Amino acid sequence: MPDLIQLYEHHAEQCACAAERTDNPRHRALLVKCAAKWREAARALRQSPQPNADGARELSPNLGDGKGQAAAA
Repeated sequence: MPDLIQLYEHHAEQCACAAERTDNPRHRALLVKCAAKWREAARALRQSPQPNADGARELSPNLGDGKGQAAAA
């Protein structure tokens, strides 16, 4: 299984490429926004603690509402 960071970066690249190919301005804006979110997720994961013994990473405390707490559902 590829590293999650690489997977997120791959998704970001796919969104960016799709944005370049579309003629619809609304779709382009959405794809650019999605690419930015994937890159942000990759960056957050890169800054998170190293995987534990089980290979799982701790969630970064700055994900969610930007105040260190996950947003309420």
